[in-house]
Amino acid sequence: MIRGHHIDAPSDTQVTDMVNLRMRRQEALDRVEPVLDVVAIIDEAVLRKEIGGPAVAVEQLDYLLILCERPNVSIRVLPNSAGAHPSLHGAFIVLDFPIERDPGVVCLEDRTGGRYRDDTDDIDEYTKVADRLSEPALSERESRSVITAVREEIAR
Repeated sequence: MIRGHHIDAPSDTQVTDMVNLRMRRQEALDRVEPVLDVVAIIDEAVLRKEIGGPAVAVEQLDYLLILCERPNVSIRVLPNSAGAHPSLHGAFIVLDFPIERDPGVVCLEDRTGGRYRDDTDDIDEYTKVADRLSEPALSERESRSVITAVREEIAR
């Protein structure tokens, strides 16, 4: 995925560094104090992308199913039937911190890296988008079923 994203092929060392960074970010899910709570709304179309081929896609879907079982992780699928929605512009992350009067931050990833928005109007806007996405998103249980079905389709 990393090599496919970059126009100029990154070196093996750069790819390793980027993969290691992503792996370290995943370790935050295991943190005990403070617990990291994650709510993810994933577009159904993304589940069907076979980046790296079917075997890699199945492995990634298996990992999502494992994450679904964690008490601090909520994964919900935005079905294709949801149609147009306020996040068609791309992925974003709203980060909340357990600090009094800290409004949080929004992270936007794009081709050239991440941008962080800490303006309260921007945070409010993206929070509203997240709330709107949760309306048509499937329940956690229904989402697990969709992830499992997509996994089975790809594994055939």
